Amino acid sequence: MKQPADMPSPIQREAQLRLIMDHVVDVVVLVDSQGLIQFITPSAERNLGYNIKEQVGKSAFEFAHPEDRELSLASFQDTLQTGVGKKIEVRIRHQDGRFLWMELLGDPITGDDGRISGMVLVCRDISDRKKMEEEIGRLNDDLEKRVEERTEQLRVAKRDLEAQVEGHQSAEKALRESEKKYRELVNFLPISIFEVDMELNILSGNPTIYETFGYNEEDVKKGLNAFNLISPESHNRARSTILRLMRAEKTGGTQYTGVRKDGSTFPIVIFANPVMQGNKPVGLRGAIIDLSAQKQVESDLQKARDLLIQSEKLVSIARLSTGVAHEILNPMNIICMELQMLQGMQTLSPEAMEDLNICMDQVKRIVKIAEGLKQFARLPMKRFVVSDLNRIIENLLTLYSPQLRIQGIEVEVQCQPNLPQIPISREKIEQAVVNLIMNGVAAMEDSERKLLRVSTTKTVSTEGDDHLRIMIADTGGGIRKEDMTKIFDPFFTTKEYGKGTGLGLFISYGIIQDHGGKIWAENNRWGGATFFIDLPVDPERTIPIQKDGKLTAKEDKTGSSTLETTDGHG
Repeated sequence: MKQPADMPSPIQREAQLRLIMDHVVDVVVLVDSQGLIQFITPSAERNLGYNIKEQVGKSAFEFAHPEDRELSLASFQDTLQTGVGKKIEVRIRHQDGRFLWMELLGDPITGDDGRISGMVLVCRDISDRKKMEEEIGRLNDDLEKRVEERTEQLRVAKRDLEAQVEGHQSAEKALRESEKKYRELVNFLPISIFEVDMELNILSGNPTIYETFGYNEEDVKKGLNAFNLISPESHNRARSTILRLMRAEKTGGTQYTGVRKDGSTFPIVIFANPVMQGNKPVGLRGAIIDLSAQKQVESDLQKARDLLIQSEKLVSIARLSTGVAHEILNPMNIICMELQMLQGMQTLSPEAMEDLNICMDQVKRIVKIAEGLKQFARLPMKRFVVSDLNRIIENLLTLYSPQLRIQGIEVEVQCQPNLPQIPISREKIEQAVVNLIMNGVAAMEDSERKLLRVSTTKTVSTEGDDHLRIMIADTGGGIRKEDMTKIFDPFFTTKEYGKGTGLGLFISYGIIQDHGGKIWAENNRWGGATFFIDLPVDPERTIPIQKDGKLTAKEDKTGSSTLETTDGHG
């Protein structure tokens, strides 16, 4: 039978499969019936640090923690005998000697004769999950301890009341008061407490669960099922966890995607235990912890790490830029002189002259790039002048307004009045702002509506770390997610060849860092990109503007005070 033309050949399929295996995140291992490694994916080197070629032929069990080898071997033998794959959690030794928690999913390999000849092991790193489970377990233990302590206090109070108060009425009143205190304690907890029956209908909950999920007690009275609180994708996993709880197995905390009444989602972890009457389970009682704040902290930490890496990278590039630019410009000068001499020859044909002109244009492009590098790397004496940021923005927009009108670009300006003046290198800040304006103009070249939004505000942090913020937003096509971490890299550009050097944002980044500030970008709700500049407010140098608009120090026409400082570190 003839193979269809669009069907990949066996060699192509093998190459595709190898490409997939080379880029798979989890570690995939093929072992024979003796547990000897026959094949291992390159991810083993990334996750565990081993040279994969050196591990072929070794026993897979020697990498397990001594305390986990018996479990690993028993699971392996059981799969070989029953032909049913198993999932276990064991500690695997890293090449540097430490042990990582990994989830192993083993499936048997069956030969043409129907016999099991080995297994495929998929190994996933769950170290972070284990750490989180340990921390959540500690919090749960602490909660249980507090509840037990409070419960014991209630028992003691009840005993004392029964001993001291005469009559059934007084004892009943004291019991109601103690129960109220216990309920207040549960209601005070910042985590969601719940109780459900065997059909998972919610019977009761503390105020936190209503605040967290957006429901109320009326919803519970009408009938609210616990499955409404988690995403449909999590239902099967939740059922499996409930069955384990009913078998008295310890499951620890289980993470799910929570669903509020309005449909919005957020990360949660649920702890639960069966409610028993005699020896029969009649429901579940537990706690739900909102992980949104923790996830946000993790995200903010990652952003901070990315900014630190970017900063260190640009510092290294700046140190190299001057020498590289110098080495490029010297031979370029010689080449340029030779080209000019050739252009002056009268005997050249028009075709040769056209080729010389092309060469000269490319030499000029190289010189422009090299000069940009020198400009970024140059460390001159910095002249910081106490300046009015709003006046600088207004002057720049006035200067470029004819060009913006010609290109059909509307400008919307919102400058917060009475901003304090700050010490800056005015020329450098102007250059950084112009770079961002021109970047926005270029981004809106094919936009239906071209609107450039520029604003200035003062941001006040709780630590007193005040900044003046410049925002420049466009209505272009925005920034692709994969490009967001590269836009401040030197020579990175999404423009067509010859329309940009990729140094504008790179230079702006260096200028703002030189002022102790921050610069970053986000995609906005208009479909374009928004660039932010935060410049620190120095209380010792700031000259506030009075409400009547007059400065406390003499001001020149450019918006700068006569008080100025110089920085000799530049």
